[in-house]
This record gives sequence, C-alpha cells and structure tokens, in this order.
Amino acid sequence: MPFVPTEKLTNVVTNKYEAILVAAKEARVRNSIAQLSDWDPDVERPKITSVALDRLTEGLVDWHYAEEQPAEEEAEGDEE
Repeated sequence: MPFVPTEKLTNVVTNKYEAILVAAKEARVRNSIAQLSDWDPDVERPKITSVALDRLTEGLVDWHYAEEQPAEEEAEGDEE
C-alpha cells in the first residue's frame, strides 16, 4: 500500500484519526460493492484500502458528523 502523507489527509478531514475512520468506512463500502458485483478475485486490482484513501484525499468521499440529540429531547421522545 502506498504511503499517504498526513498533510493530504488533514486537508480533507481536520483530525488524522477521524480521516482514518472515514477511509476505513469507505473501504468497507467499496468492499461490499465489489462482493455484490461480478467480482473476479483473480483479476489484479488496487487494494480497496488504497482506493479508499485515494478517494478521501481527492475529496470524493462525502462524510459528515451524525446529528446528536440532547438527552432531554431523547427522553421526551420516549414518553410519547
């Protein structure tokens, strides 16, 4: 797997650890797509983790933080 400089990752995601989590989730998605399609394991392709990191550094991965509800709103929603 090729080396990806930290600066490339932090240009897209401010925290390098979050960038790795985003890339890992993208790799899982890519792997699922590959397994569901007519994927021939004998054909040589770039590794899925490399593809995910490339897509992240090129800005092709759409990611965002999940919206968190305050504890009060969650409790009110459970009572109804």
